[in-house]
Amino acid sequence: MPLFHRDPAGKPASAPDGRMVSGLDAYALGQGWRQLGEGPFPDLDSFVRAIVRSRYGAPSYQIHGMGVGPTSYLDAYGGVIRGPYTSPFAGHSFRAANAWTVVGQMRSASVCALELAAGLPVTVIGLRPNYSIMHNLAEVPLGDVDFGARFEVRSQDPERSRDLLIPVVRALLMGRDDWSFTLTGNEILAVCFTAFESGQDITDRVADLLTLVGAIPESVLAPGLQLRTLPDGTVLDGRNPGRIEAAFAAMTPQQQAEFLADLQRRREQRNHRRPQR
Repeated sequence: MPLFHRDPAGKPASAPDGRMVSGLDAYALGQGWRQLGEGPFPDLDSFVRAIVRSRYGAPSYQIHGMGVGPTSYLDAYGGVIRGPYTSPFAGHSFRAANAWTVVGQMRSASVCALELAAGLPVTVIGLRPNYSIMHNLAEVPLGDVDFGARFEVRSQDPERSRDLLIPVVRALLMGRDDWSFTLTGNEILAVCFTAFESGQDITDRVADLLTLVGAIPESVLAPGLQLRTLPDGTVLDGRNPGRIEAAFAAMTPQQQAEFLADLQRRREQRNHRRPQR
């Protein structure tokens, strides 16, 4: 039995009209999910579009008459991982939606993003493309012929990405042949080239990501900016710099000192890893 649910290769889709997945609203309500609207991935939309663009062979917004348009989303929901108090992912959030991007014609995909409690280096794990998803990142050779034939890995920190992609993680990634990933610090994004057809599909995809992230060695996980609750009840996301000053002001003096010391430690670690010129 395969580790993950396998779907047929993605097929071109017509532009959707209205909600596509029948019964998803009722399923989501029963799961306690919230509807996210038409822009569920404002911080990740460029990654989604780049992954789809690469999959269908377009290196830019115009190539040999093949236009690459914006990505639209339907059936977008977000929720919180349920589980026992001891679960490392209990309370973490996820977002999922069906996506359509014009690359010559309308292309369908399903998108799922899972919040992490720790920072990972920006890494792209993409199906071997006609054009790289993010050519400005360094390619990471892993010495795994089968994995390398299917996926191209690029990272801002190749050493840590090699430590991340241990054999069991690579085996889990090889469980499907229709998905690509981007690690963006405190979140993992998966784009599959088939649409969600039910609420259970979303539940299964989240479970797949939990299994995958759970296999990553703890030694690779670097502490990221902790999500803090501000006095007004807003949760600070470290990717939203407009809230950092408010969060810092809400900390106790001891928390402020620890926060600054952590930033200094990570700055020194980055400088230590940077090659000398």
